[in-house]
Amino acid sequence: MPASSSSARTPQATERVARVAFGLPRSRRRKLSIVHKANVLRLTTGLFRTVCQEVAQEYPDVAVDDFHIDAMTVHLVRRAQDFDVIVLFEWLGPRHGDEKASTDARIIEKAVADAIAAGTATRDLGGSASTTEFTAAVIKAIGAGRS
Repeated sequence: MPASSSSARTPQATERVARVAFGLPRSRRRKLSIVHKANVLRLTTGLFRTVCQEVAQEYPDVAVDDFHIDAMTVHLVRRAQDFDVIVLFEWLGPRHGDEKASTDARIIEKAVADAIAAGTATRDLGGSASTTEFTAAVIKAIGAGRS
C-alpha cells in the first residue's frame, strides 16, 4: 500500500499535510478519513482534525469522515476495504509506538511484502486479489514467519 509520512504540529504545517492528503483520493475512490484523538488531545489532534475539516471544504468532490484512533483500529481490522485515504496525526502513527508496536509493525510489514512477493496483491498494488484474499495471505505469511 503506498504510504506517505509528514510531520504537522502547527496550523500551517497541518494545512500542508491536509492538502496533500486531500489530493490523493481524487485519483482513487474519492474518500478520506481523518483519524484523531481530539477528545483527549484537544490542542494537538483536535487542532489537526479542525484544520483538516476546514481544508475539506475546498474538496467537495471528496467524501470525508473522521474517527477516533481507537475506533479506527477496530474498523480497519473489520472492514479495511471501506477505507481509501487515511490521514492521521503523526503521534498516532506507528513510528512513535513503543518497542512492541514497532516490532509488530515490522512483522506486519514483512508479511505484506512476503504476500506480494508470493503473488497476492490487490489492484492498487498491481494484482487482482480482493482485500479479503490479500488479508488472508498476510495472515498466512505472519503464521509462516513464526514457525
